[in-house]
Amino acid sequence: MAAAYCFRPRPYPVKALFLSWALLIATATLARAGPPQIAAPSDAPTYNLRGTVVNSVTGDPIRRVLVQAGAYTQLTDAQGRFEFSGLSAGQFVIGVQKPGFFNTADVGGGNPATIVDVGPKTPDVVIKLIPEGIIFGHLTDENGEPMEDVFVHVRGWRVINGRRQLQEMSGQSTDEEGNFRRFGLIPGTYYLQTGEVAERGPLQMPFAARRGGYASSYFPGVRQLSAATPIQVAAGQKVEADFSLHRISAFQVSGQVTFYPGGHVNMLQLMDSSDRSSPLPVDLDFENGAFIARVVPAGSYNLVAMGVDEAGHPLFGDKAITVSSNLTGVVVSMAATVSIPVVVETEFSSSSLAGTQTPVMVQLSAMGDYRQMYVSDRPQQGRDQGDSGLVISSVQPGRYYAAVQSQGNWYVDSVASGSTDLFRETLTVGSGTQVAPIRVVLRDDGASLAGVVRSEGEPVSASVLVIMQDEPLRVPQMLMADRQGAFQIENLPPGDYVVLAFDNTAELEYANRDALRDYFSQGTRVTLGAKDAKTVNLDVIHR
Repeated sequence: MAAAYCFRPRPYPVKALFLSWALLIATATLARAGPPQIAAPSDAPTYNLRGTVVNSVTGDPIRRVLVQAGAYTQLTDAQGRFEFSGLSAGQFVIGVQKPGFFNTADVGGGNPATIVDVGPKTPDVVIKLIPEGIIFGHLTDENGEPMEDVFVHVRGWRVINGRRQLQEMSGQSTDEEGNFRRFGLIPGTYYLQTGEVAERGPLQMPFAARRGGYASSYFPGVRQLSAATPIQVAAGQKVEADFSLHRISAFQVSGQVTFYPGGHVNMLQLMDSSDRSSPLPVDLDFENGAFIARVVPAGSYNLVAMGVDEAGHPLFGDKAITVSSNLTGVVVSMAATVSIPVVVETEFSSSSLAGTQTPVMVQLSAMGDYRQMYVSDRPQQGRDQGDSGLVISSVQPGRYYAAVQSQGNWYVDSVASGSTDLFRETLTVGSGTQVAPIRVVLRDDGASLAGVVRSEGEPVSASVLVIMQDEPLRVPQMLMADRQGAFQIENLPPGDYVVLAFDNTAELEYANRDALRDYFSQGTRVTLGAKDAKTVNLDVIHR
């Protein structure tokens, strides 16, 4: 089934916003002139392309949808209909845009476009758009009084680089009646979290003794994400989530960030050790590194500092603390971050490839934190680098997944740092410690795999995952079968594979073998040798 491509404006890119306004202006002009006539050669037959845009949940037509066919646009009428006249024969890509709606690509599955073959028997097209979800609610204190100007975060699970991560979606401060409302949510699972609430004054040290406040809380009023109630939002659904905050005994933590002479601190975060996605507020003096956190519930935390030295090189500090009373004189020492050289080796069986440049990119992604990601690049002068001329700079302590992208007629045979096979184990980076160079081995004797995806015997477009069985941290290769169900992939490492085809990959954690394990029995297993060329037939898995 073809899916619609919805040109939905994104929150941040200016270019996308400019193009959206340009399309609307063009549409207004075309609307005054009537349905667009797309000229064909005078001696060639012409055809019409008609269709309707509907709500995927209710089936109701959607009016004033911006529809684009090639370079031409128009708005749907009151019945959700559109028509392009005078088209020459051929394939046309249809895109649609309507505030408050998404397409299947936006929610993580399906083809991003509707492709129509225009000719003597052009069928009428039905494009389904998915309506947005909404979470709204009312926030009160322990006495039932509305809480004004409290920021309510909306967090949702998203798949980043094939792994499930809790991502900040957006947020809104409550109004004077304690109300909040968040629009524009795709179907999925969400969590609400409030910021801290406390009186704020100038930075002073020493500071007053213990005082109360409202700690950051998840819906329906709990401190830990593990105890929070997830909110399921279906397409077009409005979900009410009222909850209350309760005053607690809180403590204050103050101290000093130390850094190299001539350097300075750029950021300091106080994070719950069990939930590093939600830093607590810290007042920081950027000039001398003095800090104070005014509302800190009892618990275990990490103070994480980032800055630069006088040469502009990144600095990092991480201090673990346990809070059961007011803490003063806490020192967070920043040190230089780690640079990891990248060494690329080639084992080419073809003499024609000898000496060929082999561009690669190595990416490190922190476990559990999609925001912490590092990519290999050409180093600044004077920094350590591998013989490839690449280095992964400014890596903070932590555990990381490694992924490698390469271009050319070769494949990544192995990735290792010292004795650590990064396709089987994560990379551990310690504070201020040296890390063995990341060694990437490329080979040119890869295999190819082709096939056809079917549903109930008929070929269908689908997302195809090619998974190497004995390397659990190697990210599976994903590609799209065309409208005839056909797919082909080249330069695969020799080995044992499971090949899966899905009708959509929404929220599918495809780089996590445990998340895929239940699907393995529905896949096709194939063993590929060096320079093999094999074909498989796949049955689509419906999710």
